[in-house]
Amino acid sequence: MIARRFFVPWLAAGLALLAEPAKAIASAAEPDFDPATVYAVRLQPPGAGVMETLRGNWNLLGITLVGGSVEARFARLVEAEVGVVLTQEVCEGGTSLVARAGFSPSLLRARAEGTHWNLRLPLLIGYLNYSGHPESCDETPSHDLRAMLFSTGLDATHWSSSAAGFNLRLLFNMGPAWVKDSGPYAGGATWSDREWVMELGLTIGLVLR
Repeated sequence: MIARRFFVPWLAAGLALLAEPAKAIASAAEPDFDPATVYAVRLQPPGAGVMETLRGNWNLLGITLVGGSVEARFARLVEAEVGVVLTQEVCEGGTSLVARAGFSPSLLRARAEGTHWNLRLPLLIGYLNYSGHPESCDETPSHDLRAMLFSTGLDATHWSSSAAGFNLRLLFNMGPAWVKDSGPYAGGATWSDREWVMELGLTIGLVLR
């Protein structure tokens, strides 16, 4: 009886000590679907984006030929992205360089015991630098554009049990812009008064944690 009285507490303590490493191993093996730091590489396919300016009427600057960007997100919230997009319009081809930064809070978080989709709401501020060049139209100037962008949309990532995820992002960008005629037919043009630029684009990508 006395032996049992002393043996049972020691047995319980020993089992507890053995359980701790097992819990640690199980926790380490469980996939992390809400990583603090994430890196993304995105591609914008042909036709998956459009850019226009607005000042009294709509002016099409181009439809996406191809685009790409890289992004990093820290502390599960703060993100920064840089990218380049090639666009094409009837009389003009163009190259856009863009940089964005801001917050991207989760609307839906993937769980190991449930869905593996993570849905986010990007809230970003960015800068756009667009340079156009004339194409087939005779004596038609192309355009340069500088703009401040305010961006939002939906960002969805499907995480695998490995360190990678498949990403879809639909982003709407709008902000004040300044436009100048460029190319051999520009005729000494100057920067315009403030206009507005609008972009809508869909990207697909690979996300790594």
